[in-house]
Amino acid sequence: MKVNLRTYIVLFSTCLLILSGCSEQSGAPAENSSSSAMPQPAAPQATPSSASSGRTVIQSIPADVNNDIYEAALADSRRPMEETGRDSGRKPIEVLKFFGVAPGVRVVDISSGDGYYTRILSGVVGSNGSVVANNSGRRSSDEFKAIYTEQYSTYDNVELNFENPEDISLPDNSVDVVLLSLAIHHWHHDDASGEFTPPISITRYENILRILKPGGIFAVIDHAASPGAGRQASDAIHRIPADITISDVTLVGFVLEGESSIHANHPEDDVTIRWTQNPRDATNRIVLKFRKP
Repeated sequence: MKVNLRTYIVLFSTCLLILSGCSEQSGAPAENSSSSAMPQPAAPQATPSSASSGRTVIQSIPADVNNDIYEAALADSRRPMEETGRDSGRKPIEVLKFFGVAPGVRVVDISSGDGYYTRILSGVVGSNGSVVANNSGRRSSDEFKAIYTEQYSTYDNVELNFENPEDISLPDNSVDVVLLSLAIHHWHHDDASGEFTPPISITRYENILRILKPGGIFAVIDHAASPGAGRQASDAIHRIPADITISDVTLVGFVLEGESSIHANHPEDDVTIRWTQNPRDATNRIVLKFRKP
């Protein structure tokens, strides 16, 4: 069959159009398929639970948790009246929830003093938990040992400890929470170290890190100084800035887990002068939660 030149040209042009259309279709997204072509987010990676890892990881208690256990601890008839009168200022329920203190945990209350928190902690952790009431220095004298022995004679889950913080000899990885309330301002400065972290304090933080379980919490409360205030200046007014506290504690390996404003709402407190007890428990305070990795 004979094919003239015009026919060749038509056939050739048709083939080119067909090939061009196929190429465009293969390179363009299909109509109404934009959602399927979007990159999908990677599936979240599961993290080992405390049960699977063999570690006790203390977390903040959810805000909607039943308050009965905390309120019962505050209502314990063994608490002295002068302590119950401080509850509105010290807000122990909010504080302990923030730090993750719950039934069954083991807590060390360093420099526990007269036992404001020790008594409450005893009620919260219950019979399956325990509290180590630590005191040292003048409070480790025979006189104070006798006082504390009598004071806690009816608290079956409270143990007394009179070692210096750097010497607390509890086993490694044996504690869920270490509480240090209104004492860390004594640790951040000494004359020999000037504006650097005192070596004895580093040793204390290292020992606290040692006794805490992985995931355990170092809970710190203290009178706040102005941000950026130096060590010597803040020590002179018995306060400590949050930035120095964070710098010192994280130096040994702790991680800052959170900061609370529970005690940061006292406009009458001048953080540039020495704090006083009048009004009681009305100082602006740092509330810092550190975690052992």
